[in-house]
Amino acid sequence: PKELKRLRKTVETLAEAEGLTFHKQAVEARFKISGGS
Repeated sequence: PKELKRLRKTVETLAEAEGLTFHKQAVEARFKISGGS
């Protein structure tokens, strides 16, 4: 079905955005730790 395909695409996009956000936070945290010491 077309709607299922569209929904899956939306979920993939959201998951990708979540992953990027998490990665960004992890990198920032690492830089804060290394920069603080």
